[in-house]
Amino acid sequence: MSRKLLFIELAEGIEGTLKVSEIAAERIDDATTALKVGETVEAKITAVDRRNRVINLSIRAKDQAEEKAAISAVRNQEVESSGADHYR
Repeated sequence: MSRKLLFIELAEGIEGTLKVSEIAAERIDDATTALKVGETVEAKITAVDRRNRVINLSIRAKDQAEEKAAISAVRNQEVESSGADHYR
């Protein structure tokens, strides 16, 4: 049986859920093959359902946000170092 949902301990008594589709950009069929019990991971909080007390997490969204920020930083450095006026 494959695991499509993992429960991640955020703090004592607080858990978040991580769907297998939110672990990585590439397809993963079984979350337990990508992550091991006790492993520390960094993830982005994508939704909070206060009524049902559910916190949704995404490693993929965190990675995409970091990649976007890095690309933006490189573009800003290129514009600053070129000495020319650029318009966006």
